Amino acid sequence: MYFSLYGVCARWVQFTVKPLIWQAGRMIVWLRMRRQRHRRRSHAHGNNVVGYTLIEILIVVAVIGIIVAIAIPNLLSSLQRSRQKRTMADIRMITLALESARTDCNAYPDDTGAFSRDCVNAEAPAQSLRSGQWIGDPMPLCDGWRRPFYYDDPSGAGPSVLISDPSCLALPAYNSGKGLNAYYILSYGRDGSPDCRFGVWDARNRMCSTSGVTCSGSACAGFSSFNCDIAACMGHFVSYPAGFQKQ
Repeated sequence: MYFSLYGVCARWVQFTVKPLIWQAGRMIVWLRMRRQRHRRRSHAHGNNVVGYTLIEILIVVAVIGIIVAIAIPNLLSSLQRSRQKRTMADIRMITLALESARTDCNAYPDDTGAFSRDCVNAEAPAQSLRSGQWIGDPMPLCDGWRRPFYYDDPSGAGPSVLISDPSCLALPAYNSGKGLNAYYILSYGRDGSPDCRFGVWDARNRMCSTSGVTCSGSACAGFSSFNCDIAACMGHFVSYPAGFQKQ
């Protein structure tokens, strides 16, 4: 699922650029009226050479500078929020495919690692889901920042669930005869550096927890930075954005 750049730009133009253009238009009308008054005074004194004054030029330059200073950061922030939303939507799609695989084969695929190296060709984890027809094409291989999703076992136990279904054993994801008992899907955020990850694995309750884990000064469960990891463990988000996001 890919975010709509057109939709982001349209909202940015509607709520940011249009009001600024309207104010700039008022300024230009005022300058034009002032220039006409100046032309009439020049004709009255026999001077036909008419041009813009330095003050008028500086005002126009200042208005353009204000538009750029306000509009560009807002556009960049909107693009980053869209990348976050796209990443979360793609992770939801992948977790649904993993849960379908577990329902059919009683275990999660045993291939771990990055979904892709180049965001075009699928690596072992993604090929496993595709081979079992648990997810269709185009399959999300990379997050909103064009970095591969990462799939792994939070428990560290590795493939430990025995597979007996012949149709599952015929798939690359399960041909070892074993599958995973737990998983997490991870995006490293805008900066591509690990921070929150899946938090801590709770073996007793078979779940991940990011309690006490922070990123850029905020909790991972509801962080406020585009650089923080976005992670889902066992079908639930454990590291995710909430509220206003800092650049």
